[in-house]
Amino acid sequence: MQTPHNLISIRPLYYQDAKWIALYFTYDAGIVKKIKGIQGRRYSQTHRCWYLPCEETPWLQFRTLGIPYVIEKSTGPSGTADCTRSQGDHTGKVSTEGGTQSVISEDGEGRIADNKVKPEEDLMIIWNNQYFQIRPPLSGDDVTLIKSLAGSWWHAKYHKWMVRSSPKNLEALQRHFACWDKEAYEKIYELVSARMDPVIVQLYTTPQYCKSFIVKIQGYKADFQFLKSLPDRQYDQDFKRWILPLNSNIVNRLKQHYEGQGAKVIDRLPKEGQSYLPTPVSFGDRQQRLLTKYGAGHYEIIKEYTDALLRMRYSWNTVSNYTGALFKYLQYLGQVRLEDTTANDANVYLSSIAKKRVSESLIHQAVNAIKFYFDKVKFVSDFQLEKIQRPKKGSYLPTILSIREIDNILRSVDNLKHLAIIYTLYGGGLRLNELLSLKVTDIHWDRNQIFIRSGKGKEDRVVMLSHVLKTLLVKYFDAYQPTYWLFEGINKKFQYSEKSVQNVIKRAAKKTGITRRVTTHTLRHCFATHLLDNGTDVRFIQELLGHKDIKTTLIYTHVTTSRVTAIKSPLDALNLCPER
Repeated sequence: MQTPHNLISIRPLYYQDAKWIALYFTYDAGIVKKIKGIQGRRYSQTHRCWYLPCEETPWLQFRTLGIPYVIEKSTGPSGTADCTRSQGDHTGKVSTEGGTQSVISEDGEGRIADNKVKPEEDLMIIWNNQYFQIRPPLSGDDVTLIKSLAGSWWHAKYHKWMVRSSPKNLEALQRHFACWDKEAYEKIYELVSARMDPVIVQLYTTPQYCKSFIVKIQGYKADFQFLKSLPDRQYDQDFKRWILPLNSNIVNRLKQHYEGQGAKVIDRLPKEGQSYLPTPVSFGDRQQRLLTKYGAGHYEIIKEYTDALLRMRYSWNTVSNYTGALFKYLQYLGQVRLEDTTANDANVYLSSIAKKRVSESLIHQAVNAIKFYFDKVKFVSDFQLEKIQRPKKGSYLPTILSIREIDNILRSVDNLKHLAIIYTLYGGGLRLNELLSLKVTDIHWDRNQIFIRSGKGKEDRVVMLSHVLKTLLVKYFDAYQPTYWLFEGINKKFQYSEKSVQNVIKRAAKKTGITRRVTTHTLRHCFATHLLDNGTDVRFIQELLGHKDIKTTLIYTHVTTSRVTAIKSPLDALNLCPER
């Protein structure tokens, strides 16, 4: 209970193995001046009170001052560091005659100090940042109140209640026990609130504001006045964020100001000169590993073969796959030199692997590897390349999902980042590696375009940026704040992994009950087919997909519904009723 103004509350104080007379009162310069005239008086910064020696002379000097006072009962040698209540009090309130008031300790840890309160005599509440610790005795009403608080539990080992530290729980404890005076309560409330809701300042960019950067501030008593003092600032009411010119001086001033206030500054702005790629491994190092893998027996051939592939700037996947296919052919030949073989020998080898349960693509890969050697690496005059026989090319139609199925997949995804990935794959008809290679700067916001760099065949192209995708990307940038790559991995520096994207698509399709095999490329097929269904010219679709040959794009004419549904089945002309 707070002491009335100009009324001194007198309590015994046990300090340094001695008993003292503690004087508590609301600060008053006149009273302080009078107390300073008392013999042996001292001030305790820890207990926030003046105290006198427990002797007759100082006590008589105090009484002659004529200041009104009230003497409170002792609650044991606890001083005034804890929220305590006499054992006989079961009302749940601290009276001016029985209880003592607590203060914040000066140990720098923001906790209520524990000065050896005897738990068998007093109720005690200690705050230690994470919890309020409450020791018995307690009445039934006390226990009911504590159990109702969020995050409360009984610590059997130490025989005390643990209540999660939060402003709401602090308010409930104060209403019920009334154990802190106003000054102490406000100090604890400040510390609890700051710990539960610390000030965090986030800096990031978004293609929506390409010449600006975004500032988001959250936390208890966050300082917004500094932002209001900066020139050319804007405030986005929808996302509760500030938009400032992308200027290094403004960025440095802002960081210095908030770091000086103890706020946590999360800087997600792109750093000039910083690499956002894993440490590159040179093709030379990769080649040496490959040569070691296939042993010394075929070193010269493999070395000459990989040199040609690298010289012609084939991708590393092609280098690795072709080399593996050629090595298997070398193993098949045994001691026979590769230069001494003919096209017939190659066909016999292809027949041997075709008899096994292998895919057509593996046979095609073997053909390509052998033909590359005799065409680009070693010229043999009597080796007739045209006589190497390939498997008959099949005509396979891609898996196509309906618009409704695509809609169900999109609605089944809850994670915002996963949703943005699927929207981008389907909305632009992207390949998986094209999606993962997208940078934040590749989103041309004002032009409604996505710039695809070095797609298949090392060709750049531009696809549309859907209005729906833009709306989603606004939320995505606000939540994830990517720095360089549009879709970052878990370390928030390098690209998202291929496996993770594939798993996202797989889980979404399974969740919607689609039994057909759905991959990232399925969304690309659906993009092209749905455009064709809506009447888009196939030549435009070819450009959007990045196909070199129109024949590749024409495959979607076999799965489009625009022509098939326009033809009436002869079965419909019979006017049969299936119910008969």
